[in-house]
Amino acid sequence: MRAGRAASTAPGPTVVRSSDPVVALTNYGTLRAALGDPVLEPELLERALTHRSYAYEHGGLPNNERLEFLGDSVLGVVVTETPASSASSNTSMNVCRSRICCPPEDVEHS
Repeated sequence: MRAGRAASTAPGPTVVRSSDPVVALTNYGTLRAALGDPVLEPELLERALTHRSYAYEHGGLPNNERLEFLGDSVLGVVVTETPASSASSNTSMNVCRSRICCPPEDVEHS
């Protein structure tokens, strides 16, 4: 016979099934506190947190798709502009570019 296992007191993982009813979060106090309690319009926050599939399933609510597109565009600008604007003339990136465009004359090509 095998010895019995001791019961664990640790909570099990939370499992959410697609068949479970969805409970809409209407109190964003915890989220706002985590964000530093910014001043946000409640309607805009609701839209920002509403996924397209949820909006479709609940009668075509306003969703975050346009805000997501705008956020991705802004993030793209920040990511590309920040290194370029903060780079000095002697950064390793600029040195590498200059070597590719204008290789030293003493390097022999095979």
